[in-house]
Amino acid sequence: MTIYNILQELDPKTVELKSIGNNFFKQRNFITAVTTYSECLKAYPNNVFLLNNRALALLKRGWKGKTSGLWDVYVVHAIS
Repeated sequence: MTIYNILQELDPKTVELKSIGNNFFKQRNFITAVTTYSECLKAYPNNVFLLNNRALALLKRGWKGKTSGLWDVYVVHAIS
């Protein structure tokens, strides 16, 4: 895995979705933010910025287990 794969540019649709997810997060609508970031991750599964955003939304939501956000943090650590 190269640094390019990790820091790759996002296509315009994904940039828009990420922005929408960020707005949901700011509104404390964490469930919808998680869903939006997950949609982005379908196109860029190893993007550390998207993984971090989803992890934080999951942690803020208070979910437990593999869906707690810690899994995404683990993946980010493994990639970098």
